[in-house]
Amino acid sequence: QQGGMNALIPYWKPFDVHAVERVLSDYPTGHVIAFGAGHSVYEDEAQFVRVQTALANFPQVILILPAPDVDESLDVLRQHLIESEPDLTAEVVDGLTEINRRFLMHPSNTRLATITIYNAGQSAEVTCREIERQLNAK
Repeated sequence: QQGGMNALIPYWKPFDVHAVERVLSDYPTGHVIAFGAGHSVYEDEAQFVRVQTALANFPQVILILPAPDVDESLDVLRQHLIESEPDLTAEVVDGLTEINRRFLMHPSNTRLATITIYNAGQSAEVTCREIERQLNAK
């Protein structure tokens, strides 16, 4: 009950692993499944391997990021957070930005992804077309 989000994230990890395994087991084909950053970043190698194993039968694992540059991505994500949650204090925004920094810099994302899409400044429609283009190219 102490430590805020920094304490909560490691506590959640076993549940995140189970969620990934369960969703992929329940929906093995014909679905687009969108996981959040918490479902792809693991400090514990055994947890990472479980998720990697669960994803092994899925040839397209797409990582969507604002930009290749971490600082640029953080700026985009921070601005989106401020615009979508205007009542958040600067302290909360700063804390979430640091959590996003850890997510963006962690190697789990690139180890799991088979395709990476960068979409800063793009509409959802443009991003969808880029995903389709890359899927069709494989």
